Amino acid sequence: MVVNKKLTTTSYKLKNKKGGENNMSNKSYDYKTFDLDKNTSIDCHTYETRYSWGHKAELSINGRIVSYKKITYYNRTWEAYTYQTILENIVSSCKQLTKDQVKKYLQIIQDQSFSQDRDPGIIGTIAKMGEVLTDNKKDSNEWKKRMLKAGLEKQGLTFPTDWDNLTEEEKEKRLNGAIGQL
Repeated sequence: MVVNKKLTTTSYKLKNKKGGENNMSNKSYDYKTFDLDKNTSIDCHTYETRYSWGHKAELSINGRIVSYKKITYYNRTWEAYTYQTILENIVSSCKQLTKDQVKKYLQIIQDQSFSQDRDPGIIGTIAKMGEVLTDNKKDSNEWKKRMLKAGLEKQGLTFPTDWDNLTEEEKEKRLNGAIGQL
């Protein structure tokens, strides 16, 4: 079985028998499909009730739903990207998947950081705040580097090996140039 290096996402909406959105008096939104390979996908969405919110997921193999999972949250969830926890849970608990498939799919899920969850413009804005929140150029440059690294490192951001040997003026020029590209 061929496993893609990256999950791809598409939007979808569940429809009830009457053709309307199936939200059972809950607010449902942010519908996404995660393709694990050409035959296996997971449809996810967020729901809200009066007192809580959560994620729901359906795992499909060859277009047939074989597993369903629901997670309810009462407070903020800490995930590297939206739906990471439910993706891991549904794959781990699906009895139709072999141990090798579970291992491969969990590796794919754990390695991902979806770009739509991290808006580069927002990362750039937060990095630029270093100019306001710090007292000197050195601290400002350290703040900018830290924010860029935190937000973009999984998308391939790297710093040169001689970074620490550069002058603060050169660091500022390069950091501002990178921020300007966001």
